[in-house]
Amino acid sequence: MRAVEFTAKDAGRVAWMLGRFELFASLSPEQLLKLAPFVVFRDYEEGEVVIEKDDLGDAFFIVYSGEVEVTKPGLLGFEKLVTRLGPGAFFGEMALLLRQPRSASVVCTGPTELFVLMAPDFTRLLEAEPEVGALVKAIAKDRLDSR
Repeated sequence: MRAVEFTAKDAGRVAWMLGRFELFASLSPEQLLKLAPFVVFRDYEEGEVVIEKDDLGDAFFIVYSGEVEVTKPGLLGFEKLVTRLGPGAFFGEMALLLRQPRSASVVCTGPTELFVLMAPDFTRLLEAEPEVGALVKAIAKDRLDSR
């Protein structure tokens, strides 16, 4: 994993990229510019683990490019594929919203780029932007109900 640092000059580009995702589409350009400095951009290689089941939730992730597999332990110790997530999808919200350990592991299927929002910034975002908070919570509820 390699973190890519953004400069203040990059904030407009980051805000524009975030605005392309359904999750942030309802935010104004000004709101997106306020969010941009809190986002970290990370590159991952094929097979690299992003999060491990049972780890403490410390971040929220949005897939910018590439794909990840979400897995849980299955029978006889084999991993069971829960889903694959591609560009625009997000994960990690369950552990942050429920204040519980991660419910699944996430591994990159190939070169993958992720936007990362650390837990304190994610919480501030949900409080400051109720529409984003409502959408994240609705999706988290659907995911919890489908377990």
